[in-house]
Amino acid sequence: MIKELPISIVVTSIGEDILLENLKNLTSNYPKINEILVIIPEEFKQSKFNDFDNVKYYFTKFKGQVIQRIYGFKKAKNNYILQLDCDCFISNLDIEKMHSLLINLSENNSAIAPVYYCDKSNKSIHEFTIGFWSNVKNILTYFICGSKYSIFKMGTVSCIGTNYGVDPKFMFNDIFISEWLPGGCVMHYKKNLILNNYYPFKGKAYSEDLIHSYLLKNNKIQLLITKKSKCYTEQPFVPKEFSEFRNFLKVQKYYWKLRNNKSFIKFYIWRILNYLRFIVQR
Repeated sequence: MIKELPISIVVTSIGEDILLENLKNLTSNYPKINEILVIIPEEFKQSKFNDFDNVKYYFTKFKGQVIQRIYGFKKAKNNYILQLDCDCFISNLDIEKMHSLLINLSENNSAIAPVYYCDKSNKSIHEFTIGFWSNVKNILTYFICGSKYSIFKMGTVSCIGTNYGVDPKFMFNDIFISEWLPGGCVMHYKKNLILNNYYPFKGKAYSEDLIHSYLLKNNKIQLLITKKSKCYTEQPFVPKEFSEFRNFLKVQKYYWKLRNNKSFIKFYIWRILNYLRFIVQR
């Protein structure tokens, strides 16, 4: 008898080519996932999507990563829900490890995520480096952003809303308590899900994971990262056009206000520095 995990995976997509590749990965590996829900706006509906016995397709009249995901959350039938971006690849065995860790915790008020690796270089996406320029950057972020110094800022969000990932080589335990979780791959208890649309913007969902993490923490949900599970994806998105950069800053300002931060001057100093770096790198 095939082992089946009592997990619903919610995948948001606009029908990208990579979606099929990811679905093949999820449906061809062991153990079997009980339910995979793919949420796609009607405007991207193709004449035929590939059939898999544990995959359900839903076509919505609206478009937006967050609201599509919430729609999938509401349709999911299992008590354990994995939100997954269609460009994030994780093995079923690594999903099982996350599930086992989650159910073995003494309290069911946690969400858990894997560590992230670049699919091309096989290096940690949130790699921390040591050296002269790293120390210069650490000093700048310490004084301007209010960040912790060096590896101590792993998994933290500074007073002006800058966030730092977790490098597994500096994790001294299998589980790390974080202040935020990247939104590409997170497992929840169904009862802990946020089911209202918390993202008041159209277009690409910049920093939605920071907003989501903040709301989960407000609901007393502990955010965990495990190095037992790996997720492979592309390097994080960096705005390349001015319109993208402007929209990114708009969301960052919203998040900063949401957290009731007071560091007004530091917020704008850091954003100006980011803008100058954006201009230089164009």
